[in-house]
Amino acid sequence: MVPKMTSKAYILRVRLTESQLNRIKNNAQSKGYKTVSSYIRELALKYDQYTEEMISKIYDKLIKNR
Repeated sequence: MVPKMTSKAYILRVRLTESQLNRIKNNAQSKGYKTVSSYIRELALKYDQYTEEMISKIYDKLIKNR
């Protein structure tokens, strides 16, 4: 099954140094992303999910230790 393409309605602008931009472009290309946007999008959302999972694990450990 092919995932349904959704329209991207919002643009996020970020200021970077030339060095930061080059680093991001190189990372995206070396990891096989077609665009820098798709790389940044996945990285940001993946990190967000990871953070939520870690907070949940910490919370669970705190509750168990009461």
